[in-house]
Amino acid sequence: MTPGVKRAIQVTVSVVLVGLIIWYVFRQFADVSDVWAVIRELSPGELAVLALVAAWNLVTYWIVVVVATWLKRSMLRKLTGFEESLKVQLPAPTPVMCRSRPPVPLARAAVLRSR
Repeated sequence: MTPGVKRAIQVTVSVVLVGLIIWYVFRQFADVSDVWAVIRELSPGELAVLALVAAWNLVTYWIVVVVATWLKRSMLRKLTGFEESLKVQLPAPTPVMCRSRPPVPLARAAVLRSR
């Protein structure tokens, strides 16, 4: 399966899933035709305010997700010592290691560096 087809399937499934969730939730709390009728009766100014509030909601949620993801990664690095382990295990780069090859094992890197 090509990446384009795979991505199209993912998007389609996501849209259908979100549509089903919205349909299920709206059906429990409000009649969709009543909500749509109210939205159609809004003035341009009211629609602009509604769009602004919706955009603000999405942006603030996005900020929370980005900060939470950053904090989680930062805390995991500190707790696991990830950065320190990289400093200890990786040898200094040599001309042999800088070529486009697979990484040189540590024992071979020490031999190559001593030449």
